[in-house]
Amino acid sequence: MQSILKEGIKERTNKNTTLALILDKLLAMGSFFIIWIITAYVRWRFYLSFIDT
Repeated sequence: MQSILKEGIKERTNKNTTLALILDKLLAMGSFFIIWIITAYVRWRFYLSFIDT
C-alpha cells in the first residue's frame, strides 16, 4: 500500500515538473519573440528617421 502511494506521488510530481518545464519554455520563447519584435520595431523607426530628413 505504501509503495502504491509513493508511486502515485512520484507520478504526480513528474507531471507537475513536466508541466512547469513546458510553461517555462513557452515563457522563454514568448519573451524572446517579444524582445525580437520590439528590437526590430526600434531599428525600423531608427532607419526611417534618416530617410525622413
